[in-house]
Amino acid sequence: MSPTAAFTIYINPATREAEMDYHIEFANTDGRRFMLDGVKYMQKDGGPNAIADLLHDYTTLYAHIRQKFPDGSVRETGTAYLKFRTFEDLAAAANLAGFLASFQITGTTDPVIQFQARMRFLAFTAQFVEREYDLLGAAAGG
Repeated sequence: MSPTAAFTIYINPATREAEMDYHIEFANTDGRRFMLDGVKYMQKDGGPNAIADLLHDYTTLYAHIRQKFPDGSVRETGTAYLKFRTFEDLAAAANLAGFLASFQITGTTDPVIQFQARMRFLAFTAQFVEREYDLLGAAAGG
């Protein structure tokens, strides 16, 4: 079975902060199934370090790893702190392209529509980041 992934961006009603929730299911080489459930906490700290705060929030994922058994039951096997190097160097930027290419677009084999779907994801993410962190205002000193 191929890996499956889903993510959701929402405002947590308890904290009133934005969160990006991830759910990824995958199998290891011996066929055992696992689930990674993680959260990126996208709190807006403001101030002169807004861009650094954004990069930290956007590239840090806190997660739980669970094994999924054939009967549907699950058992937690660990926790994870993942730090994505998306913006740190040219190799990481190329990795972003690889990340986008890894998205599975269903319902079409048309490469133009698949490209458009990936670009809409980037635009959606960029709009979320700008709204939440006001980077243009931070860069202007506001």
